[in-house]
Amino acid sequence: MNLECLTSMEADNAPFRLFPSLDLFSESLTSNEEITNTSIEGGNEWDSNSSPYSDNGSVDEEDEGSGDGAEDDSEVGGLSDDYEEFSDAIGSWEENFATHLFSRDRTSFPSLFASRALDFVHHVEAANGQNVQGLNLTEREIVNLRSQRDLQYLKEGPRNDLNFPHLKTLKPPGRTKSLYKFQQTSNKVRTSIPHFQLRNLIHPISLSEVYYACSKHVGQWNAVAQTTQEFMKFPTSMASFLRAVEATSLAAHKEVVVLGGFLGEYGLRKIGSDDLPIQGLITDNATSGITNHINIWETRSGILEAVFANNDNYVRTMDLRSLQFLKTFPKFEFPVNCTAMSPDRRLRAIVGDNMNTFITDASNSQLLTCLEGHKDFSFACEWSEDWLFATGNQDCTARIYDARNWSSPLLVFPTRYGAVRSLRFHGSELAISEPADLVHVLDTRDLSQCQTLEFFGEISGIGFVEDSLFIANAEPRISGLLEWRRTNSSEEGLWELTN
Repeated sequence: MNLECLTSMEADNAPFRLFPSLDLFSESLTSNEEITNTSIEGGNEWDSNSSPYSDNGSVDEEDEGSGDGAEDDSEVGGLSDDYEEFSDAIGSWEENFATHLFSRDRTSFPSLFASRALDFVHHVEAANGQNVQGLNLTEREIVNLRSQRDLQYLKEGPRNDLNFPHLKTLKPPGRTKSLYKFQQTSNKVRTSIPHFQLRNLIHPISLSEVYYACSKHVGQWNAVAQTTQEFMKFPTSMASFLRAVEATSLAAHKEVVVLGGFLGEYGLRKIGSDDLPIQGLITDNATSGITNHINIWETRSGILEAVFANNDNYVRTMDLRSLQFLKTFPKFEFPVNCTAMSPDRRLRAIVGDNMNTFITDASNSQLLTCLEGHKDFSFACEWSEDWLFATGNQDCTARIYDARNWSSPLLVFPTRYGAVRSLRFHGSELAISEPADLVHVLDTRDLSQCQTLEFFGEISGIGFVEDSLFIANAEPRISGLLEWRRTNSSEEGLWELTN
């Protein structure tokens, strides 16, 4: 994630920051497992003399430093200055576009903001003509607003940029019968997006436990009882005593909820416990501490582990039961934006401010293969249980691979508006989230068709649980939590705003 894309408001109002020196790492990197039972074909075997890492060993306290905390920017390499500026421009456009467009919408469609949206919309009301967000708009206004959104994105967005010629030839899969139908929307759920590139701020673990991050706390939505409550209040940041933690990432497991902060903080609370939340620092790096992504998984040895990907180019792991940091893997030459674990817990995928995707040994971060093809930086990667693998990139595409043969992707999926910010597999289905308005659902058994779920607003995260897909809308004026539920693929009809 590129820090140059932060808004001027954030830069102007940045508080004085204190970064205490902390001894975070309990052990050095060790390798105790070998890759077995996994066939890796194709891809690009990485020359050990040209690795994505800036060093060749594990990191200890002295390597990372606890003095000024800042890393040498010269270590972030691999792309030209011209390309860096282009990528920054794409990000800045995406950050500001929604605000500008909704400003135009306020003039063109005053009824959109004339009255507050309904607090709740049920699928029965939607079947009788109420739009799924409960907006005070006529059907004609909805169609016109969608047309305006399409026009502005196509005219001003990254898809129109000469640096992305590949988008001119890619065609999305055709529409399909409904895989998911609208179930309900709660506009009482308010989510937020502290950084426009980081959109993993919702994580459902059951229909009664849908965790989401808003401006001041982690909330819990109960889709069965249709109630919401505060689960964990954001503490005062350990990196700056003048502000509370701003959640930039969130992950949940049946035992614990973990959030990552803008200044390298973490907070966690055990589910079903009266214990107070626990907080700490992942890194004391003053300039690059943002926690870009958190992945929770259970290791082959039974450890419940959190994997933190931070903007300081490091990946770290933490035992969530003992609350001890376990490993800091070798430093990458770029900020790491997302990690994903393979179904057998042996492989870890790494994506970040680099056009390539790196498949590594999960135990020691040894590079096994490198996937090329993207034209910009990636912010999402995800495995399915049947060994499909997907990446999401700012070049407005998602790439889907069969991990048994890395030689070429099964599909390069082009988005309609902008970057792919989040990906989620659920069985054979893959949800692909754009920055705003659109979530595409692919049935990976037939990649020729997809369903597009439509609404209005910035997306702070998506998540599957049981037969439901939850989408968090963070557009301040019309935010809410939308739920679509799996339907029989033979059913006719789509429940989005437009057909």
